[in-house]
Amino acid sequence: MTTYSEAPSGAIHILQGKTPFSLWRNGAGHGSVGAMRRLVPVLLILGSCVAPPKSTAPNPGPEIIRVLEVMYEDLSARRWELLAAHFLPDSSLVFATPAGPNRMTPAAFIEMVRKNVEGKEIFEEKMEAASVRAHGDVAQVWSSFAGREGSGTTIRTWGGVDAFTLVKSEGRWRIALVAVSPDPPEEPEKKE
Repeated sequence: MTTYSEAPSGAIHILQGKTPFSLWRNGAGHGSVGAMRRLVPVLLILGSCVAPPKSTAPNPGPEIIRVLEVMYEDLSARRWELLAAHFLPDSSLVFATPAGPNRMTPAAFIEMVRKNVEGKEIFEEKMEAASVRAHGDVAQVWSSFAGREGSGTTIRTWGGVDAFTLVKSEGRWRIALVAVSPDPPEEPEKKE
């Protein structure tokens, strides 16, 4: 005889003698199929009152934020090879533009930035704030960013949001995808 008596929160004996599936399927045992179906919502409510098990896994949020801060530092310092190493093979960047999404590889992005900042005294992009969600070896980060570039008296600034998807590979967090939503462009700032 099977007895199901150790329900969460010290609840009373719920079923005796039959497995839940056999009661549901053929109506044998204590009550009919209709009675069992009426009991299901009560069981679901009771089950929802039980706290989920506490996770013993460490929070990877600070580690992930640091990985992205280093990525922005490598970008700003024009350390192109180190910047490329932050991405998984076959990863991509997708820029939201008025003409539609513009997808490119990290190599194409790095080459584009390299050409755009060549000869400019100032170039930097940094994370301003971020929100991290992680589960196991997958994380998503929404990061607002601000950047500036220029020479002499003309400095161009920009900002927006980078939505990162990261995957932990070989013990290291790496970027699988970045979706970029830029703020509308600003006019160049003139230094006086």
